[in-house]
Amino acid sequence: MDNQDILLDLSTERTRKVIKIDGKQYELAAPQDFQIQEYLWLSKKGEKIAELGPESHDAAKLTELTKLLDELIRKIVYTRMPRRVLRELDNGQKIAIVNAFTRAVGIKEATPRPRARPTPQDGTNLSPASSASMVDQLEAGSKPASGS
Repeated sequence: MDNQDILLDLSTERTRKVIKIDGKQYELAAPQDFQIQEYLWLSKKGEKIAELGPESHDAAKLTELTKLLDELIRKIVYTRMPRRVLRELDNGQKIAIVNAFTRAVGIKEATPRPRARPTPQDGTNLSPASSASMVDQLEAGSKPASGS
């Protein structure tokens, strides 16, 4: 069989990327560790972080940003990270961890853009199932890349 004949090649293996903080290794979550709802949760948290703006000098926004980053890191770092380590990281370092995770699992880092719903040419209604594929709906936010 030629490789071009293979339509889908899946793996149940969980390969975890590693980050190091103060010489200690921490594994990042693998794409298979998350359900679709969790990807959507991650996407919403990422949008909120972008909305708050890491460059903000507003104390309330910085406090909210720090809480969001901490929550996100607890979700994406698979190896348990001691609270002390998380507290000692500054927001720039936390954002670097989030960016490393997004690159590792193939999630788009770009800001989501609205996607126009297709409309039929004959004037009939499209069902929700035919209006956009699951992948298209996830692409409107952040989604896992295939083959990760």
